[in-house]
Order: sequence, then C-alpha cells, then structure tokens
Amino acid sequence: MGLTGTKLGCGEGGCGACTVIVSSPDGHASVNSCLAPLCSVDGLGVTTVEGSSEEIQRKLAEAHGSQCGACTPGFVMALQAKAINKAEEKKNHHLDGNLCRCTGYRSILSVDIEECGAPPCVPEFRNSEELEVKGKASTWHRPTTLARVLALKRQFPDAKLITGNTEVGIEMRTRSYATFISLAAVPELGELRLPSIGGAVTLAKLREAAYGGTDPGYLAMGRMLDWFASTQIRNVASLAGNVATASPISDMNPLLVCLEATIVLANCDRERRVLARDFFVGYRKTAMDADEIIVRIEVPESSPGCLVEAYKQCRRREDDISIVCCAFKLKLDEGNNNKVVHFTTGFGGMAPTTIAASKTEARVKKNMAWPPAWDAYEALKNELWLPPDAPGGMPEYRVTLCCSFLRKFAQGLDSYTTVPRRRTRPLVVVKSSSSSSRSGGGGVMHRSALLQASGKASYADDLPSELHAALVLTTKPHANFKVQVPANVVFFGAADVADNRIGAVLKDEELFATTKATSTGQPIGVVVAASHKAAVEAARSVKVIYAEEFPSILSIDEAIEAGSYFGGPRELRAGVDFEEAPYDVEVSGDVYIGGQEHFYLEPNSSICTPTEEGMKIVSSTQNPTKTQIMVASVLGLPAAKVTCSVKRLGGGFGGKETRSCFVCCAAAVAAHKLNRSVKITLDRDVDMAITGGRHPFKGTYRAKAKKDMTITAVDATLYCNAGFSLDLSQAVMDRAIFHSENAYRIPNFRVRGYCCKTNTPSNTAFRGFGGPQGMFVCETWVDHLARELGVDPTAFRLKNLYKVGDRTPYGQLIEDEIQWPSVVARPPPLLLTQHPHKKRGWAALPVKFGIAFTSKFLNQGGALVHLYTDGSLLVTHGGTEMGQGLHTKVIQVVADAFEVPLEDVHVEETATDKVANTSPTAASMSTDLYAMAALDASEQILERLRPYDAEAATLRDRALKAHLDRVDLTAHGFHVVPEDRCGYDWDTRKGQPFNYFTSGVGAAEVEIDVLTGDSHVRKVDVVMDLGKSINEAIDVGQIEGAFAQGFGLFTMEDVARDDTSGRILTTGPGTYKIPSANDAPLEFNITLLDGRGNKHAVHSSRAVGEPPLFLGASVFFAIRDAITQVRRDDHDHHPYFTLDSPLTAERIRMACVDDITALVAPPDFRAKGSF
Repeated sequence: MGLTGTKLGCGEGGCGACTVIVSSPDGHASVNSCLAPLCSVDGLGVTTVEGSSEEIQRKLAEAHGSQCGACTPGFVMALQAKAINKAEEKKNHHLDGNLCRCTGYRSILSVDIEECGAPPCVPEFRNSEELEVKGKASTWHRPTTLARVLALKRQFPDAKLITGNTEVGIEMRTRSYATFISLAAVPELGELRLPSIGGAVTLAKLREAAYGGTDPGYLAMGRMLDWFASTQIRNVASLAGNVATASPISDMNPLLVCLEATIVLANCDRERRVLARDFFVGYRKTAMDADEIIVRIEVPESSPGCLVEAYKQCRRREDDISIVCCAFKLKLDEGNNNKVVHFTTGFGGMAPTTIAASKTEARVKKNMAWPPAWDAYEALKNELWLPPDAPGGMPEYRVTLCCSFLRKFAQGLDSYTTVPRRRTRPLVVVKSSSSSSRSGGGGVMHRSALLQASGKASYADDLPSELHAALVLTTKPHANFKVQVPANVVFFGAADVADNRIGAVLKDEELFATTKATSTGQPIGVVVAASHKAAVEAARSVKVIYAEEFPSILSIDEAIEAGSYFGGPRELRAGVDFEEAPYDVEVSGDVYIGGQEHFYLEPNSSICTPTEEGMKIVSSTQNPTKTQIMVASVLGLPAAKVTCSVKRLGGGFGGKETRSCFVCCAAAVAAHKLNRSVKITLDRDVDMAITGGRHPFKGTYRAKAKKDMTITAVDATLYCNAGFSLDLSQAVMDRAIFHSENAYRIPNFRVRGYCCKTNTPSNTAFRGFGGPQGMFVCETWVDHLARELGVDPTAFRLKNLYKVGDRTPYGQLIEDEIQWPSVVARPPPLLLTQHPHKKRGWAALPVKFGIAFTSKFLNQGGALVHLYTDGSLLVTHGGTEMGQGLHTKVIQVVADAFEVPLEDVHVEETATDKVANTSPTAASMSTDLYAMAALDASEQILERLRPYDAEAATLRDRALKAHLDRVDLTAHGFHVVPEDRCGYDWDTRKGQPFNYFTSGVGAAEVEIDVLTGDSHVRKVDVVMDLGKSINEAIDVGQIEGAFAQGFGLFTMEDVARDDTSGRILTTGPGTYKIPSANDAPLEFNITLLDGRGNKHAVHSSRAVGEPPLFLGASVFFAIRDAITQVRRDDHDHHPYFTLDSPLTAERIRMACVDDITALVAPPDFRAKGSF
C-alpha cells in the first residue's frame, strides 16, 4: 500500500514507533504493529498514522513535539488512542510504551488532546469466524471454540498459542514455529469474572476489573499492572500467556504465588488444577503438558483484614522488566494486631523460577510476631542468597532488595507502584529572553514537523530498493577464523573490495575482516537477498569457524595493566607542579563513567544505486562527504563518481558521523558487484551491538584547596575505552582534556589522557564528544574537595568560577561572564525531607562548553542559494537535518536576509554534488557554519540586486529584472572560523581550540527511596546563555532533549558487556533503558539569558546542541546529596564516598548503607560496571 509512516524502531515492542490503533468489537486499542502478525488482525480495523487525527498531528507539531520525527508517528497514534479511550483511562500512562530520544518529552506531554477523540471509522468486524492460513513455513489457526483449540493442541503439541504475540513475536526473530493457534476468538477463554480469569483475557481488561472492587489482593494486581510493560502490550497480552512463559522475572507470577492462585489446565481428556507455587518447575518450564492449555486462572479473594502488597524495582519506572519483584500477603489476629495468622510470599528475579520464600514464611509464622523480628530478615537473606556469578548480575543488590521490600511491607510502606507521579500540566518552561526579531519570531515550528507528524516524511529505509543486505559478524573478541558460505547465499567479503583498509581518521580497520577478529561485531562480509528478512536469515546461515583464540582485553583496567594504548598520552599543563602548590586540604580518588548508546530511533540505513559510471547513495548519515570518500575508496572510484545525499535523519547524536559510513560501504560493495540497487538497514540489536557508543572513561585525580575555598592545584589522568580501532577516540580525548576543568579557574593544572585499545566494538562520537566525561571527573573532585573542607558544594563552585579576563589551562581567554542567577538556588532545607525512607537532594552545576571542531580544517562550511524569478529561494548547504532544526534556522536566516516570508524559502536535501567537501554535522557547529554560509551566499545575491532596489519593490520583481539583464541569481556561500579562533597545537601548546564558549547552569531536585534506590526528578532549573537566539522554541527543545540525554547518561543508561566475549548485552529497549515520559521532571524551568550577544556566530547567537547535556549530571550530584544526608543522619561515615556513573538504582541503594546492606556487602561496596 506504500504506507511508510509507521516506523520500525526496535522490532521488540519497546519503543512505540510502530504504534497503530486496532479497532475491534471491544473498542480501539494502541498496539505495537511490529509484534502483531497480519493474521491476528484479520477482520479488524487497523489505523496507521496516515489515517490519524489531523488535529493531533497539528497540535503535536505546533507544540514543538517533533524533532527528528522517527518517533512522532507512534506518539500521534498513542495520543489518539488516549483521546478515544479517555473515559477508560485512569492514570497518566498513555505514553508509557513510546520513547523519544530528542525532546525530553515536555513538549509531547503538553499536547492538549481533550477534543480530539473521534474513533476510526470501521465498516464491519469479521474476527469471530474460524480461520486457517497456510504459509510456506507455518500455519495460522484461529479456532472459535475451546474444544477446537484443545483438538488442535493435541494434533500439534508443539504449536504456539497466541493471544498478543508479545513474547513469540520477539522469539521469531531468531527461530520459527510451524503452527500457531490464536485464542482471540474463543469466547470461553475471554471470560473475566473475578476470581476467575480466562486464558485469553488481556492485561488491560484484567487491570480494569482489579480496580473494580476493594479486595486487597485484586487491588495489588491492579497496581502491579499499572507498571507492567506498556499500554500497547497490556492491550493485547494475557495473564495466562505471561504465566505460561514462566519468566523468572515476571511481574505477575510472584503475586499469583503469594495469593495462592490456581492454574486451571485442560486438554481433550480432562481439566486439572495446579497451585501457582507448584506450577513453575524450572527455568521457563512449567507443570503443563504439551497438549494442555491454561483455560483460566483462579485468584481467590482475600479474607477480611488481609494486607497484600506487591513490589518491583526496575532500571526504569515505565515499561521495564523487574530486577526483583515480590509480593506479601499477611493476615493478623483480629484480637491481636501483632500476632501473625497467615503469611505468604512470592519472589521473582531470585532463582531460575518464581518462588515462595517458604523458610522465611515458616519463620514468621513460628515467631507469630508482627512486625517480624530481625531473624526473619536473616532468614530471607539466607534463603534467597545469590552467588557472585548469578545470572542477571547484581547479586548483592537483589538480596538487599528482597529484605528491603520485606521492611517496606512490615512498616506499611508502599512501593512506587502505588504512588503514581501526577502532573496537571506536565512541565513548565520559563523563557526570559526577549522574542527574536528575526523572520517568524522566536517560536518558528520545525519545518518538517507537520510532515513527520502525518507520516509523510521520508527516511532512507522508506525508499524502495531492488535488493537488501545484511552483515555477517564476528562473535569472538580475538581469534582467527574462516568462513563457510552456503551455495545458495550471495556473499561478498574482503576479496571483493578494491581497498579493504578503511578508517575514520587512520586506516586502521578492515571493511570486512579477513582472517582475524579483533572484536565481536566486526563485519566479515555482506549477504544480499530479495528482502530484508531473507538477507538476515541468509547472514545467519553463513558459518564462521574459529580456530586459534587469543587473550582479549575488554576493559579500561585490563588495558592499563597490559599497557594497551593508541599512541602516547596527551598532556595539558599550566602553573607549577602539583607537589609545589599550596594547600590546606588534599584529596585523591578515582571514578568511572560508563558508556552510552546513541539509541537514535532510526537505525543506520543506506541505499546504494549503481549509475553509468559510479554510485548514488541515499544514507542516514551525519557525514555525507566521509561516506562519499570511503565508498569511492572501497570501490576504487574517484570521489567525483560517487554522490551521497541525505534528506533527513531519524536522530544521530554523533552515532552516524563515522560508523554509518562503514555500514554504507558494505552495501556499496554488493551494489557495485551486482550492478543493482542494494539497501541495508540494521536491525536494532545489530546496530547497538556493532556501531559503538559514548566512550567509557576512568579518571584518577589528586586535588588541593585552601580553607578560603580556593582550588590551588589538580593532577588528573583520563582513560577512555576506545575499542579495537581509533575512530575518533583521540579527538574525543582531546575535548575531554580541554573540558577537564569545566568552568573553574585552577592556577596549577595537569591532565593526561590515554586512549585504551581493547577487543571491543570501536566507540565513536556522541553528543558532547568527551566533554561530559571530562567535566564529570572534574565535578567529582570538586565535590570531594568541598566535602573534605566541610563547605557547601554550591558555594565552593561559585567561589572558583572563571571570571572575565581569566585564562584556561590551554591559554584561551575567558571573554564572557559565566552567570549563576538567583533562580538557580538551593531550596530551603525543610523541603528536602519528607518521609523516613525518602530523601530529597539538590545540586547545581555550571557548564562551559567550547564551540569549534578541535580539528582545525573541519571549521568550514558551504551553502548554495538559488533565487528564482518568482521570488522563491532554494537553499542547499553542507549540514544534515537530524531533528536539531538546522534547516529551519537556515531558512530563518535566509528569509531575514531577503526580507521575505519563511514560506518563500526552501531547503533541498544535503548532497555532495551540490555542496562538496562538507564537514560532518557535529560539534554543535552546524548553524554557525551553514547559516553563515547561507547568509554569505544571500548577501552576494543581494549585492547583485542592489541596482534594482529603487525600481522594483518586491524581491520577485527585482529577481525578474535581474534575470532579464543576465545577472547570476545563484551564489555559493562559504564560511570559515577565523584563523586565530580555532586550532590548538599539542606539540607547541599554542593556539585557541574554540571560537567561543556556550555556558549555563543547571540545578536539580531529586527524591530517592532509601530502601530500593529508586529515584525521580522533582524539579529542574536550567539557565543558558545562547546569545540572541535565532529560534527560542528550537533552542529550548534542544536544551530539554540534551538534559534528558545527560540525565540518562549519568543515572540510568547502563551499557552491559559480556565479561568473556566482550559482546554487548544491552542491544534493545528491553535491556537498555533511556529515560521515558514518566522520568521527565515534574517541573522544568528554562531561562535564556536576555539579549547577550555573541559577535563570533550568526546573528549573535550561540550554539546549543551539546552544551546543556552535561547539566543532566546535576541529577547525579543531587542524588549524591540525598545519599550524603542518609549516611550523615543515620550512620557515622566519612562525608565522602565514591560513586561511579551511571548512578543506577543499584548504586543508590547500596550507597545508602544500613543494617540490611550490612547483611550482604561492606560499606565501601562498589557495583560492577562495563567500563
């Protein structure tokens, strides 16, 4: 049908980009289309974004809720489903299944959909008829009676039973089934009359029924279902399906065990009943026979006076599986509220199966006293003890959680599942700067927002191609190998490449590994087939046989021990040696910061089409020129015969600056060999596994200060995990070093940086480009010094801020004051306490971010402007649009120059045959370069039109007259950062690395749960100096999105790696958690400083893309502040303690040392990380 608006973001139902509305006799439900088999919607209505409410599309676009646009169609559909079902919706969870990497969610949450609830028009439903569909490899059955289901299950005992396909749909990516039996049309299985729950009852319906009464057990089920997966999953998945899957980390199974539920099974011969606590017999194994199905689940009502509560702790609050989940049910004697009559439990995440802590139950019942004595906690710890190598990791934390949940229950405390975070108007944005006088004012909507919201915006993967490609990858970190290719598979490897040596800077990589793997995830070759699915299956059929394996280096510490580096260290120094500097206090320590996955919603995608003499490429890259040059190299062609064009990217964040080029080269080789167009689009798990991310860092430091709070000296060493190749790691380390003093004057300073060479996927550019890592290490020792001095960290920071006229350790003059307005002030102490097991913390941080490429030659940009005789303008420039609003700002600058409406200016796709030799769209430099280049071209044309100014009033008239006089109405504009304002020579230690700085301050107030480590952000204040903003709305969106990404980096996003193979384990939204809508601050105030100009950028503006990201670290240090209060109030601990990043729930809880943590870990426990 050619409907490409619905996007495939992950393929596992975790991002929501694929959301559609399925209409049935039961209503209208949002559904993940990536998990919905076509047969499952036979006879139903399906509405995609192309048929969605135009009013919702418009409102979302006008609210600036669409940046890159890849997630936008899914949000539109989720919002429409919410609007249709507003009467049924009880809580603000309607966006819990949708992720956005760009906006920070504030703009999306602000969309008013109250009057947008018209349901889709569905002519007739035909889903109650029996159906059988036979395909090449499998058969789909849709029976309409229970007897027919049982007969089919006996005939096909290995058949997969389908209700929502939410589990099987993910499994189908790596395996297949011959027979599927849908339960959706069987009336008996859809019956719901508590305490009986039919085998096909959806979780959404069960949740509604559970809240329909007062039974404490059912209410606990409802509360747990509030946080079970997502709205899209709950709309189709069933409780019976969840039970049958027998996941040891199921949210619902522990509650069923605790509530003493019964699983009713049936086959053609009989019906039998099994207690839930006896149903789970092994890892993902149950007591169910092959020919049986779950016909219903019976959950008995709780007796009067029972107390029931369920708890879970996840990495992220919404749409996440449990680390640990549990449930408790308690009955006390009616005449003695301290005497236990009945006590049951259920635990998930503590064994290969869901279990009851039977020994602990017996201990509590034996003691008969409530709250339980300390020996109950010891018994629970012993019963659920986990070894250090327990699957799932975090053994100390998981045991601690179990005991902490028992304490919560004993003290009558709710988990976060019972305390939804409500907001009436999601977030507040305060903008104090005056409205822009530029064309369209300061709130111009992103030029493509309406297209993106309607699903009409085109991305690389939406375009057709003759053939599809998939990569064959290494699975060992350091080994020799050989390849066996089946005869029917079209495979291209190193022998098919003109020049197999490639690289982002140095040619230290192979496009296709030849005989030796130096990391997992290295491409060995590319296979081609008629469809994407066929190509992926063909790639799996290629056998990679490993021979000799070699020792591998996977972590920073292993690299340090082995002396495995890319070259020698960079060093920056100023003042005297550390030992000579005066001081009153001296501190030392080390800290780690984990990596980060880009998680752009659009995976890497390229289409390569052979031309008569060369190759035409459409790619989702930030770097069209690098793509052009690398493809030309691997094909043995001159660059002039290869063109690369980019319409838009579904997010980039640095992840498509270099690694996208490698992916494109693989497809280009296949297209060149076959002389046919070839498209390659990486599956989400492959993209995350092989394309690298933000560099993990380790920082060691010594720092000195005087009693007057003056920092006197710092000596630091930075290490980054570069991976198996250099890529951009040296430039990342350079920027980390340049930012390792953040915004503080330090007279005596030395920092060294090492790029560690490891057998892991090569890391690459990511928003901030090393700056956040360097500043994080800085703020760690700043906080350490303040605590050692016993002073307020905020006062300490203010004392040492740069002043105008100061110079950085690399000699650059501080030209502008770093302002710390009163709006960024610590709240009164009374507001920082609320509950005995809740603590609030607050922290504020400055940021001073250098604007320029540290590689001098990249600080250049070009643009091409055409003026047509009707007065319209067409602009092409060297930057790529990836949601940051670059095209919109360029349009505003050109429209302002020609004094025409914005509608008269159009931006064409970026292409190397229009503007050549472009720099990557990176380093927050794009507006500075390309808007200036477009302005230069505009001014050239305007100069040519000057003779016609007096005789023609409109641009159209002037253009026509000039054309008739044979005046050229096309101009190529060019802009370079001045020679003396970019470029630093590390050998001579001379030069100026940055054109200017963008500065700001961010403050966060957080609340943590001391017993679980759960945290949320209550309030954020950000103040930025963006000069005279070209577009305040876009800039505010960039601040919000950058802050969210930084907040994720420092508190939530935890890249996990296998300790043996180095393989990335977090390869999708199911395992890797970026902030969701529920993680957005309850209050978010943004202030743009009023009217401070900047003569070094276009129209006195300042760059915004990267600088605000580090302010997300204010959440980290606010959590540290809360933990400090816990340790100070309740225990006699030294005021400073080490906290690595990301500051996950595990690290928070284990730092809140108490009698429970003492059962399982020492007070200086340090959680493991993949650094």
